Amino acid sequence: MENGAGHRLAQRLVFWSSPRVEGADRRPQYFVRDLVFDARFLKNPHWDLSLRSLTGMENSIIDYVRQDPDYPAFMERLQNLLLPLLPRYQQEGKSYLTIAIGCSGGRHRSVVAAKDLAERLIAQG
Repeated sequence: MENGAGHRLAQRLVFWSSPRVEGADRRPQYFVRDLVFDARFLKNPHWDLSLRSLTGMENSIIDYVRQDPDYPAFMERLQNLLLPLLPRYQQEGKSYLTIAIGCSGGRHRSVVAAKDLAERLIAQG
């Protein structure tokens, strides 16, 4: 599919769950993210010893993160921010967009949030 300017529309969104969202990024170039969001305000499953060793791909962590009272609004606001921006990135001819969601360790909250955000944006087309 092409936009009015003849550019191929973006075919890929890359979601990156990363630890410690901080200022200057000294990682190699292939770790560069276009948009970065911080999930450290969400309740941290790391402090529950029964959950610490699990990851954001496991149901008990997914449930824990989604039960944070601020999580639904966070996801809704991210979706509402990104939906009108995606066509603009496409109009500029970007072939991909890397969206990062960070937290302290990159294992729990950011994984759940990145997966949920990807599913929301995919569902919107």
